[in-house]
Amino acid sequence: MRTSLRLPIHRSSHRGSDRRGFTLLEVVVSISLTVVMIGIVTPMVVRSMRLWKDTQRYQLATDELAIQLDRLISLPPDERSEAIEQLAVNDAIAAQFPGGTLSADLVSGNNEQRLVLAFNWERPGDPPPIQLIGWINTTAIEATAIDRPAVDTSTDETNEAITPAGDSNSESEATS
Repeated sequence: MRTSLRLPIHRSSHRGSDRRGFTLLEVVVSISLTVVMIGIVTPMVVRSMRLWKDTQRYQLATDELAIQLDRLISLPPDERSEAIEQLAVNDAIAAQFPGGTLSADLVSGNNEQRLVLAFNWERPGDPPPIQLIGWINTTAIEATAIDRPAVDTSTDETNEAITPAGDSNSESEATS
């Protein structure tokens, strides 16, 4: 008979399901992947925030121009030129736009007047100012002044497209 000697086998704790936790290599790889992802995402977030802020400023500037344009167009012609000379940016808007300037030009021709408003402020890259243009129907003003001199002419002015003089609606307004 043969006797065999069997030694007890010790299992290593580095194998299979007995393992708990992470190795140092796994931790280093996960940290480096996280840093790379943060490095990619951060510039995109910063760029989108700048774009959002620029869009808000552009909208505020456009709103200020629209308010000023409506105000100037609604004025009678004799008061309009004085108001253009005294044109200034609203204090609340001026606080948000460093170096903000508002300018206006009244352009006449072909029985029409255009009011061109421009708003500019200090921005990187020196882009052109934001402009809004409003048309003033001078034929309606003259017809109103001849037929009804005591009536406020601000209701006959518009900042929309001018109706041609040959249109039946404009002739009936001028003769009424």
